[in-house]
Amino acid sequence: MTVLASTFPTLLDQAKLLDPNGNAATVVELLKMSTPIFDDMHFIEGNLPGGHRSTVETSLPPSYWRSYNQGIPAGKGTTAQIDEQAGLNEAFTVIDRALADFGGNRASYSLQRARMQMRGMTNEIVSTIVYGNAGASVNEITGFMPRMSSLSAGNSQNVIDGLGTGSDNASILIIKWGDGVHGFFPKGSKAGISHEDLGEKLLDSVGGVAGNMMVALVDHWVCNLGLATPNWQDMVRICNIDVSNLVGNSTPADLTDLVEHGLECIPDGPGNLVIYMNRTVGRIWRKQQREDVTAGGGLTFDNVGGRRVMSFDGVPVRRLDAMLNTEARVT
Repeated sequence: MTVLASTFPTLLDQAKLLDPNGNAATVVELLKMSTPIFDDMHFIEGNLPGGHRSTVETSLPPSYWRSYNQGIPAGKGTTAQIDEQAGLNEAFTVIDRALADFGGNRASYSLQRARMQMRGMTNEIVSTIVYGNAGASVNEITGFMPRMSSLSAGNSQNVIDGLGTGSDNASILIIKWGDGVHGFFPKGSKAGISHEDLGEKLLDSVGGVAGNMMVALVDHWVCNLGLATPNWQDMVRICNIDVSNLVGNSTPADLTDLVEHGLECIPDGPGNLVIYMNRTVGRIWRKQQREDVTAGGGLTFDNVGGRRVMSFDGVPVRRLDAMLNTEARVT
């Protein structure tokens, strides 16, 4: 007996996408994550085939006070170049043609599978933008947390210690999207997730058994992107927020004070400033704001593009489910 690989949908999987009348069921998206970062993230086309090169200032040219008829030396500023590598996230969906035709709802069944693939791919990409580490996994891109993972590195003034210990910590990110922090897609490629319907394909060696053949519907999904942070001053990580203390209300971190500190670390200038946190931190922050009535209630709600968006001091606050409650202590 040949056992198909678990990556192929089964008749049971297909049946779970049908209602009692044999029509495509409304699927409750229990695994859907909040991924608003794509609403904010500024993307450009990279200037390298496999990435992007940024040029940054490392020193400014000097100037001098002088007297008349007194010479001064010439001076110059200096620059450096930073290369960022893109990452390739890819997936295939393969469905037995006979299974897709079961019940006469091939289009609906395929659409449900496509939606699930899109959500899974989006969740993976967003998680990598936050925590990805090309140093540990060469095919990934390096996300925000590894770039701001030390209280003593060159960018440590923008890494704020919430004083939590242990391994149940959370973070808040404050990002100013623009020239200093942005996403990119490699030169000559496309932005976003690309989908190609490869149609019906005859598969050989199904289940790893030579000679086993099957006609399948095959779809191909690709996303090629990277993260560039040429100006570290445009991003802040508030780390070491002890979640157990926060939820248990025992010496909790003062989230308003920490966010105010973080906002003051971001220099003035053009860009799209956004605050990101997970739902646990967001819930406790709202509770702290409600209790601290003398502060005037800094959290407000604005209507942005027809949607109700929480904001603080005029800066949008987004819930980002990819941010964990189980971060190790940053030292």
